Amino acid sequence: MPKEKTHIKFNLLIGMPLGILIVSCVYLLFYKSIPNINIIAIFTLALLFNTFILNPDLDMANYHKLRSLKGFILLPFFPYSLIFKHRGISHSIFFGSITRIVYLIILVFVGYEIVFFYQQESWPSISQMRSHIDIIFSLSYNPIKENIANILLVIVTLWYGDLLHILLDHKRKSLMLSF
Repeated sequence: MPKEKTHIKFNLLIGMPLGILIVSCVYLLFYKSIPNINIIAIFTLALLFNTFILNPDLDMANYHKLRSLKGFILLPFFPYSLIFKHRGISHSIFFGSITRIVYLIILVFVGYEIVFFYQQESWPSISQMRSHIDIIFSLSYNPIKENIANILLVIVTLWYGDLLHILLDHKRKSLMLSF
């Protein structure tokens, strides 16, 4: 299994340029022009986020020391690493990204409820939780509707980053010859 630094090098030196080329070709095919800097920035930031934080090895977050910066950043993902075993569903091409995105959504919702608790000094009832979910989705509906192409680009980029990671895990010996 490649080390974290190997995954980072692979994503930055091979995955990033290849991904920018793919995004540019797809954009050129659909829009008949080269992508603007915002599209490239969205792809780049999403791939960097996937490479350093939201990657398939997030199931090993509990192995990082809390005293380190990475351990502190990954602290919210410690429960994720206890739920999913290493190289299990988080290393699935189809379900890996979905499990991490759903986990992030749950984390945001729980954080919202904790803020509510500290403001009201009581846990919300089920009906209040439903109204909070309605509020969250009503606030996010218009931005989601207006930015659906960018959101899809982020989701596809997260999947692309997972694909790079998984390919490197499975093809380590043949790819390591190029490093």
